Amino acid sequence: MKRVALYVLLASGVLIGLIWHFALDQTTFAFVAVLLILLIPVPLICIATRSSAQREEEVRGALEAARNFVLARKEIRSRIPKNNPRRESPAAFEGAAKIGAVRSMAPLLRKPNLRMIVLEVCDFADMVLETIRRMPCDSPAAVFFSENLLSRLVDALDICFEISCRDKNAASPTADAREIECFSFFITAIKKQQDLILFEGESKG
Repeated sequence: MKRVALYVLLASGVLIGLIWHFALDQTTFAFVAVLLILLIPVPLICIATRSSAQREEEVRGALEAARNFVLARKEIRSRIPKNNPRRESPAAFEGAAKIGAVRSMAPLLRKPNLRMIVLEVCDFADMVLETIRRMPCDSPAAVFFSENLLSRLVDALDICFEISCRDKNAASPTADAREIECFSFFITAIKKQQDLILFEGESKG
């Protein structure tokens, strides 16, 4: 924004200088100069308005995403069968180790919004892990969650670190849209997996 304003002012100065040099009389120069001075703010106002609209859209998107996270978290937490006895199992143990690994890697991410969503994924995964602990046994869906889905989460984070090391713009504070979409997918997949774990538990019951 500041750079655009500087370019506009410089261009206007050059234009006024040329008019002063080639103008036939001072009246013509004064008229054109005043006209330019009145028109200079127009592109700046348009740019400022567009930037403001983009910022508002980004804020609305962030608020909507936060609202969706809160609703999804409440839904998953409400489905944990808290009255069942809590137990540790191979699936729960393996899942806890992988979630712990992802959570310990997250602070090393240089992009705050990517770090935030990775930690969100860990929170969702913890609740599904608690669902597994409350089920009478490790169903195929529970094993898939720990062995497959969480392994893919670890792999996705490893790829982020590899790209970060290769990318010259790795210090950029904003995450790539593909990165956000990738980890948002994990939240959706984790929710579906909880449904399958509960369904298989009810079928066996």
